[in-house]
Amino acid sequence: MLLGGAPCGDAALNLALSHAPLVAGMILVAPGGLTPALKSPWAQRAAWYASRLPDAMLLPLGRFANRFVRASLNSMVKDPATLPEPVVEEFVRLAREPRGTLGYTRYNQATIGRDRILNDLSDRVAEIDAPALFFHGAEDPLVDPEGSRRATAAMPDARLVMVPNCGHWAQVEQHDRFMAEAVHFLMEVDGLN
Repeated sequence: MLLGGAPCGDAALNLALSHAPLVAGMILVAPGGLTPALKSPWAQRAAWYASRLPDAMLLPLGRFANRFVRASLNSMVKDPATLPEPVVEEFVRLAREPRGTLGYTRYNQATIGRDRILNDLSDRVAEIDAPALFFHGAEDPLVDPEGSRRATAAMPDARLVMVPNCGHWAQVEQHDRFMAEAVHFLMEVDGLN
């Protein structure tokens, strides 16, 4: 069973494509890897240029930006009040570590092209026959929910739960609904439903 969100989502999809017998099912929360390009060509080009800055500039810029990580987090979700304070504190703590931006920096460098997203699997997801549950906030400002819609329609055994009034951290913002959907899905995969 694979569980993946944003960067982990495209890793889970790639694993399902390359090692299908190992994958009994997937729960994908706002997965990356399902968008051909950013919505704006200008934003695509700007993101590409930014990802190409040398580490000597990128890492200090990331550390500076992470001083404002709470505001950034608030812009990712629909209602910041839905986030448990311990989750927020841990997110802030990890983001403010000296190398806290390195993972996303490397991910962006590997996936953002000048005119397109390099890890787009939209044209291949139909090959995945493992059961899949997509759980996506309808108002996700970071990962376009349309990618989950298209993937669900293309895959032979996929179901989409599009959560209204919810942003990028759907599994946290709507925790009870996520848990109910995940348990139901897991029981179906195990043949208990």
